Amino acid sequence: MLPISLQLDDTLLKAETKDGFEVSEKRKKLWAVELDLMMKLDEVCNKFGISYFIDSGTLLGAVRHKGFIPWDDDIDVIMLREDYDRFLKLPKDTFEAPYFLQTERSDPNCLRPHAQIRNSATTAIVKKEGIDQPGNRGIFIDIFPLDRVSKFAVFRAIKLKTMRLYYTFITRAKFGSPGKSKLKNGVSIVLYTLFHRISNEKMMRVYHNMAKHCLFPDDKVAKMTFYPLHSLRDLEKKRIPQSFFSDTVRLPFEGYLLPAPGKWDKILKIYYGNSYMKPVYDGGAHGELIYDAERPYTKVIEELQKQGGLL
Repeated sequence: MLPISLQLDDTLLKAETKDGFEVSEKRKKLWAVELDLMMKLDEVCNKFGISYFIDSGTLLGAVRHKGFIPWDDDIDVIMLREDYDRFLKLPKDTFEAPYFLQTERSDPNCLRPHAQIRNSATTAIVKKEGIDQPGNRGIFIDIFPLDRVSKFAVFRAIKLKTMRLYYTFITRAKFGSPGKSKLKNGVSIVLYTLFHRISNEKMMRVYHNMAKHCLFPDDKVAKMTFYPLHSLRDLEKKRIPQSFFSDTVRLPFEGYLLPAPGKWDKILKIYYGNSYMKPVYDGGAHGELIYDAERPYTKVIEELQKQGGLL
């Protein structure tokens, strides 16, 4: 039985083919849990007057498919930094079990540079992260902050590289992550020995402060906590004028209406080019995702460990 509050017609969970892609019943159940998380987020944000917008593949799916992209496996949400910080300061009982707002504050084992809302009665394990990583591993939706960026490319590049270096430092300091050489392995061991007792919350507070502040701010915003883990090219390509978020429209998504930026067309062209309405299969957003919409991650991980881990 799905641990969700939505009232779903059983026909909505049946396998079907969309745009030549076979959407299994299992994936439909994953979507149902994510949609339930989305409705919980919408309820909370409306209650506390916090603005948010669907983003990336979720925004594209709303416009092109009026719902999930057939091969997508997640929901992405963005908030301007002011709203994001307000959101993280909501009362602790705002999300009650099985819902869980995961940050480095609520989950001491978390070092993710953005928030997630998870359903603790389910399972979603990104295969490349393995099964030994501690913390909540329920099905999730991502929530990213948008921060102002510098109007000068050189300062954007310096900031991104500095944030990337710092994130590498904290992951090795907390987990002793191995490097590709004996020297890097040695550095990781030293960093872990010296700094692993510092809380993740304190470590990540510095990272977020780096994201919030910039020299010579532009009128554009970007996911500055996210792109340092990816590439400068992404940052340069996907900077968006903050004015694009000055008004909100509601777009249909799997039978619901979700908030999108008023200038959604311009944003999708920035992200995907002028031909964004043409479906292009690109796999899932997280690589291989191991998920179970009906069993808690604790049980699934226990079973995988007995079997010898991920194959």
